[in-house]
Amino acid sequence: MFLVSFFIKYTVLGFRYTTPGGR
Repeated sequence: MFLVSFFIKYTVLGFRYTTPGGR
């Protein structure tokens, strides 16, 4: 599903953003 891919991408981006000192 296209929605699933979008959600996963956002989750990964958010996780990396929340990571301290993570780019």
